[in-house]
Amino acid sequence: MLQHGCAEFGRDHFAVAPDLRGYNLSARLTDLDAYRVPILVEDVRQLAAKLNGGEPFTLVAHDWGGGVAWVLRHRPS
Repeated sequence: MLQHGCAEFGRDHFAVAPDLRGYNLSARLTDLDAYRVPILVEDVRQLAAKLNGGEPFTLVAHDWGGGVAWVLRHRPS
């Protein structure tokens, strides 16, 4: 869903639509602990740091990513 919105968002913003672990073409890990929310939050945190150098950013998410985004927003450290 978000992939389709990236073109529109990208007109005014730098937009990316990464897959969470195990979704679409991402690696499917056999260790279920690798899918715990704190680890997924850290994945997003590291991606954002790499892409924006630690600057504030707007995070748009849906489905399971919405829960990850909520935790990232309310427990930022």
